[in-house]
Amino acid sequence: MEHLQALGGGIAVLAICVLLYIEECGVPMPFSPGDIVLVTGGSLAAMHSTRLWIVMPVAYLSCVLGATSCYLLSRRAGRPLVLIIGRRAGVTEERLRRAEARLLKAGSRAVFIARVAPGMRIYASMASGCLRLPARTFITGLLPGLALWLTWCTLLGYFLGSSVGIVLRVWDRAMVVSTAAVVLTIAFRWSVRRRRGGAPARQPVAIPLIAG
Repeated sequence: MEHLQALGGGIAVLAICVLLYIEECGVPMPFSPGDIVLVTGGSLAAMHSTRLWIVMPVAYLSCVLGATSCYLLSRRAGRPLVLIIGRRAGVTEERLRRAEARLLKAGSRAVFIARVAPGMRIYASMASGCLRLPARTFITGLLPGLALWLTWCTLLGYFLGSSVGIVLRVWDRAMVVSTAAVVLTIAFRWSVRRRRGGAPARQPVAIPLIAG
């Protein structure tokens, strides 16, 4: 994220829009989550590298387009995929229909709450699509929830200003360390399983019988 802050100007705004759109489409962005991207955009506006009235509208539009894309894709292909992947966990068509009825009853209020709840933004779009929530209901909950989240994060970066660079440096280093830890853990477990799987099976020891 330090690199994004160093760009400045129109290139930085374009990068912010692209990153937000990709994440809202459902692609995990652990190194550049939307919250941090918006905080960075707000800090750039505070340092006069861009303008707040430019960052917020274009970022909002990018998020709306990304979330809508995620919703439409999940509505078309998400349900069969959930049934295939969740089969071992007991996910059935009947359970999905019950969840669909509950979501429809909660309506746009459920989408709004999920959009502002930490860690639930992208899942709100996926679930709304998979459970066939009407598009109008989804958009009604999406727009205000997205506006609240985006305004909060962007203004936080704006008021922090140049001091947000310290936060971004800590974030970047934390992401590198955590990613390295995950990779090493996976490699270690894979190595242990491979050794166990490759170990020759113990042969039963034959005990000679002594005739009496």
